[in-house]
Amino acid sequence: MASSDIVCNLCNRQVAKYTCPSCNAPYCSLECFRSPTHGECSEGFYRKEITTEGATAKAQERVKMMETLKRLEEAPDDSDDDEEEEEDVDDRFAGVDLDDTDALWQRLTPEERTRFLASPFSVLSFTPWWEETGSEAKPPLPDIPAALKPTPTIGIMHNLFAISVAYAYTCRHLAVTSVTDSDEAPVLLTTFLPFLTETNSTLVFASVDDAITSLSSKDVPASALLSDALVLLRPHVVTEAGLHPHDNALRMLGDLHDAFMRKPKVRRKLVWYAACVRTCVGRQSMLGRVVDIIAERQKVVDEENKHLEESTSSLKII
Repeated sequence: MASSDIVCNLCNRQVAKYTCPSCNAPYCSLECFRSPTHGECSEGFYRKEITTEGATAKAQERVKMMETLKRLEEAPDDSDDDEEEEEDVDDRFAGVDLDDTDALWQRLTPEERTRFLASPFSVLSFTPWWEETGSEAKPPLPDIPAALKPTPTIGIMHNLFAISVAYAYTCRHLAVTSVTDSDEAPVLLTTFLPFLTETNSTLVFASVDDAITSLSSKDVPASALLSDALVLLRPHVVTEAGLHPHDNALRMLGDLHDAFMRKPKVRRKLVWYAACVRTCVGRQSMLGRVVDIIAERQKVVDEENKHLEESTSSLKII
């Protein structure tokens, strides 16, 4: 370890790669970011994500939030105890300004907070184009020169994963079908993906978890967006004639290409990434291997969420 290397403040073992945006503590990994010793900041990050989404949600989305809470409150209780029933949702939220997300958060029960943290987009009604069955909403494919035939590395595919997560978050956060529909989209993406937008950047993520940690440090709930990344990057089992198996990934890059109309260097990078995707066919390709890693990571998150739900259910029964 070089004398200039900064050691992670949380585990005191590994070299720190990131800095917490809240407390400025250097840390090395997502595990350390989420560790109990850093609980105040990590919980604050997820809380901020929920409240930010609530603050920008439309009236219809706020109604959905209240309906979700009411369903939680009305869930059947098998207990025969004569204990006092919990407050009714309507009573708990009476007089609360639905635009005041801090007040809403304070009225949530621990169980309700846990469920919202496990699925930060659960109250939003927006459906992105990659979840639509029709082809009308899909962005156009990028124009890739036939002579451009790069050899993709596993690190470049890790970067592509980061791009897909940042892209999915931006679309959902702004509730836009295409990132070309919002002037704010390129601003957000520039913050999330400096390796894409900075001219001389040579950053290549060492792993999927490395990319998740980087995005999480920028307030992007990457673990909650793994399913979106899978849909965007996973090859289609059956494709229409003339379509590439990774059609969704190519269309995502095409959409980003059009969003950075005034950034020719960024556009060239995106065409290069698209050319890398074009060379990937089959599960043994570099992209196929990264998709398998993302799928395994998604299984871990699903298991964690399931365990969390079972734990909160057990606590409620007790």
